[in-house]
Amino acid sequence: MGKYYDQTIEHPFEEDRVFLYTLKTSKKPNWYVRILRTTGKGYYKTSLKTTDRAEALAKAKSIYLDMYAIEDRGIAYNERRFNVLFQRWLKSVSLSKGRKQRVYTLNNRYFSEFFADTKIDKLDNEQWEKYVEWRTHYWSRPEIKKSLRERGELTKRCFNVSHTPSAKTIRSERQILKQFLLWCVQKNYLDIAPKFEWDFRKIENANVRTDRVKAKAISPRRYAQINYQLKKFCIDQNEHEDFINRKFGRYRLFYFCKWAHFSLVRPTSELTEMKWEDVIIERSSEFKDHNIGLLEVNHPKVGEQRYAVMPFGQVHYITEWRRLSREFGLGKAHQHVFPKFFHKQLFGDDYTEPLYTEPARADQMGRFLKNKLEEWGLRSDLDGKLISLYAYTRHSGISRRLTISKWSLAEVATACGSSPLEVSRTYYKDWVRANADKYANTFRSAQPDIQPEKLEMINVAVESYKRLNDADKAPDLYDIAELKLQDEMTGKD
Repeated sequence: MGKYYDQTIEHPFEEDRVFLYTLKTSKKPNWYVRILRTTGKGYYKTSLKTTDRAEALAKAKSIYLDMYAIEDRGIAYNERRFNVLFQRWLKSVSLSKGRKQRVYTLNNRYFSEFFADTKIDKLDNEQWEKYVEWRTHYWSRPEIKKSLRERGELTKRCFNVSHTPSAKTIRSERQILKQFLLWCVQKNYLDIAPKFEWDFRKIENANVRTDRVKAKAISPRRYAQINYQLKKFCIDQNEHEDFINRKFGRYRLFYFCKWAHFSLVRPTSELTEMKWEDVIIERSSEFKDHNIGLLEVNHPKVGEQRYAVMPFGQVHYITEWRRLSREFGLGKAHQHVFPKFFHKQLFGDDYTEPLYTEPARADQMGRFLKNKLEEWGLRSDLDGKLISLYAYTRHSGISRRLTISKWSLAEVATACGSSPLEVSRTYYKDWVRANADKYANTFRSAQPDIQPEKLEMINVAVESYKRLNDADKAPDLYDIAELKLQDEMTGKD
């Protein structure tokens, strides 16, 4: 008997390969098992977590049979742990750059912490429901925040923090786990992939938001305020910026927002993947003194490739950004319109100008804008709704096409690459506002048929009402910016 062993048993089921023992140094006399491998070298060792001899023998036999079945496929037994296999899957699977980054982030934050060294054949629906409960309360646990704070991770750069994650978010995590488990089946680590519950209302204590929250267009007043501050920061104050990468980033944010707002191209990969060879400026066939900007969208979110149109009054945003890009050594036909930018100021004399570019990340520009809005005190709209890059650019652009330019639903849907049904559903409030005359006229005739005396009485009352409103209104410096915005949208100089 070894000097470290207290009690030992050669398992009667397989005496040559299975050996049970307790340790002299252990405070609690738990049984351990050592099993000779058939695949690879050495032994597999583990605690049986029991002090009962009969129970230890039964557990050791169960482990041996499981191990024999796995090694018979040529797979080392201890490789069937979640963390080991998930890392192996990540190295072998072909994922887009953005999706791979998301999977790595999910694994580092959630999967590896919860599943850790769990055997993959123990990943069943019960484990999945426990994960959902744990995951959906993750950011509400004081111990989690304390741990992150101690590690210096709970900062402004700790992204995607949601105390109540959406059903869409958890379903995406479910899909990643399913994809991983199907790979395990393909590689013979599992016999069959388990089924996971997708209806989170059936999972007890799941803190999941099932309603879909969509951003809305921001108010004209708040839009004008953001416009004013953004131009001041990205254009006016940027002239004195010495660090060239920062200077380029500020210019890029400004023109990215302008292009997305006026052309109605989504401020996502639809715009970041666009190259200068996809941008055309030509004379209008109907208005001879005007120029049209055509933007070819080759990476649409939905539907086929399409053209987006930069309005007559905003074509200068194309020419200005091309000129600025050239000043930074970019803007060539084969390069991205909104690229990542690295300058020799960062790398010294070893820097060589790249022939090709990488597209900038829209999510990073969105966070940049969010941080500035918080700094300016403009993160929320007048009704308290949080303002995102999407709301500031695309949603506000569509809303103004309906309310100021008076476009029809079909015209707006064509311009923004969506369906009339989706536009009418999402921008119903703006549609009614733009067509208020139609819904205010309840007469059968095309013209309202109100008695002259009654009409005069209403008009007098309305004038009095307006005077009361004007008396309550406090003018500020943003009113000028709002008037300028409306002139831009209606095509006035």
